[in-house]
Amino acid sequence: MENTNFDPKNCRLPGFACVERFGFIYVNLSPDPISIEKGLSGLTKKLARYEPERYRFVHGANEVWHCNWKALVENFMEGYHLSVVHPRTLHGYTPSKLSRKGPSGAGFTSYFAKYPDEIPHRGHGSAKLPKTQRHQSFLFATYPCQVTSIAPSLLVSLCLMPRSANRVDVRWTMSVFGDDMDEETIRERIDLWTEVNREDREKLELMQSAMKSQYATGGPLAGPDYEGTVKDFLNWLARQDRRYP
Repeated sequence: MENTNFDPKNCRLPGFACVERFGFIYVNLSPDPISIEKGLSGLTKKLARYEPERYRFVHGANEVWHCNWKALVENFMEGYHLSVVHPRTLHGYTPSKLSRKGPSGAGFTSYFAKYPDEIPHRGHGSAKLPKTQRHQSFLFATYPCQVTSIAPSLLVSLCLMPRSANRVDVRWTMSVFGDDMDEETIRERIDLWTEVNREDREKLELMQSAMKSQYATGGPLAGPDYEGTVKDFLNWLARQDRRYP
């Protein structure tokens, strides 16, 4: 620029809050974003022992789900449906009756999907993990658009891009801890999660249609260990309604 009055600060693209955590990039488009340290306080400490930086990406897929994105978050984040919606894929390892509410904070909620005692561990994972964490999956939602399941050897995350009231584009990825899994086991896990996602998508799309009925009037939530995470999410949505009227 030859113009001596040109100032680069007045000629640039908008800037947004952007940070990396747990191997993910989080972006906040708000002009006054909440700090991620405050929003995820409690979650960072919980994930530290998994050593998420040591997980390596092995699979990614893009899908279109014809449902409301909020219904998808609610579905992923409660253990109530595990045994009913996933009787062959998940019930054996993570039966609903063993689900337990986890920590929550300003920007997240979580629960534990515990394994039955007779089920063997699924990989070794980080040496920092205590015995209890080796025998469960930890599922968390970082508001508004990410839901994740992490186990000692496996991390699956869904990034949600709402397109309309009844469509959400889903980018789901899978990562494994170091060399814990051979290629055949990785392929089996990819196939398993592909089927799990199909089962959820099928039910959510049917529910999206059913919600148009005059008889879809809602109902009470189950107890904290089953749907306490849904309550956390609904309270977060209510806070956003008050913050951005």
